[in-house]
Amino acid sequence: MKLFKNVHKMFGIDFKMEHRTQFEFAGIVCCKIMIGVLTGSYFLRDWFIPFVTYFIDSGWQNPWDYFLQKGELKAFPYGTVMLYLTTLGKVIVLPLQGLFGAHIVIDKLGFTLVFVAADILVYKILCEWFPDQKQKIFYVYFCSPILLYAVYYHGQLDLIPVAMLMLSLFFLLKKQYEGSSLILGLATNAKFNIVITLPFILIFLWKRRLYKKACFFLLLSLAGYILPMFPFAFSEGYRQMVFQVKEQQWVFDLLIPYEGQSFYLLIMPIFLGLLFLNYASYGRISRETLLMFIGLVFMMLVTLVKPMPGWYIWSYPFLVYAFFAYDDFPRFPVMILPLTYYVYFIFNSNSTALDSLSLFNQAFQHAPPPGSVD
Repeated sequence: MKLFKNVHKMFGIDFKMEHRTQFEFAGIVCCKIMIGVLTGSYFLRDWFIPFVTYFIDSGWQNPWDYFLQKGELKAFPYGTVMLYLTTLGKVIVLPLQGLFGAHIVIDKLGFTLVFVAADILVYKILCEWFPDQKQKIFYVYFCSPILLYAVYYHGQLDLIPVAMLMLSLFFLLKKQYEGSSLILGLATNAKFNIVITLPFILIFLWKRRLYKKACFFLLLSLAGYILPMFPFAFSEGYRQMVFQVKEQQWVFDLLIPYEGQSFYLLIMPIFLGLLFLNYASYGRISRETLLMFIGLVFMMLVTLVKPMPGWYIWSYPFLVYAFFAYDDFPRFPVMILPLTYYVYFIFNSNSTALDSLSLFNQAFQHAPPPGSVD
């Protein structure tokens, strides 16, 4: 009951915006919805939407098995929580399909509504942490060109588990450990990379001598991760498309081979291990330290592996946090990041910048190539 009260309080935060900012907020939300509805790469168009559509139309049958039989192993490499949340968006717009018939624009609207909800949730959490900086947070985070491209234009799902992670951290710092742990488990189920934050949270609790809380946090996180999988976890489709997806191994991509030897020096695990040891060496870990190290982990992941558009969303809320938490935090990287991001993801050989405009001109459309999903 206490958790639900805090959820209500969370969503009841008063923004105290000026009238101009309220107008701008509504305008940006409408802009994001329009971009999300009218654009989207083959990731969303040819994989995610058909996957969720089959799940509903089949009467909740196992979609992973179905798409495995079709040979589309990249159709939805996410857990059941991600499926349920995106399905909710699809269910919300079903009345529109009853009125106007099935159309890709309506399908995109369902996904976009979930994106907007996750986007606003992260924004409200940042506003709660910096109540005197709400207008600046609006411009730095909510108007971010990176979010606009990766989430709404390109159609990646990463913002959904990131929003759940932020909500988990919000409850953690409010000392609502049960809710925080369950939400973290659900976020990890949605996208497994979130699991990398768990050791940092456990050390945060351990350093505060909350030993029992740390143990229960671990157990409840595992429950939040495992229990939602049970309808499909033992199926061959779920095993191959989620547990064995190639993208789960990206932390081992950067390596140095030893000449004439059969083993390699794995760069990413070494850096992550050193970062964790440095973090664990602190006597007492503050809120700022916890959030900064989590942000550093995600920044390291996109720095030392070949990035995809959605991966930058993992670290961006934490970068924004540092921007407002520290007066001496360099402003230039935050300002230049969107420019470098756009240059790389628009002009690289695997860019989906034109493909995302296929609704306007089918000449831009191309079939999904073999490769990673996100």
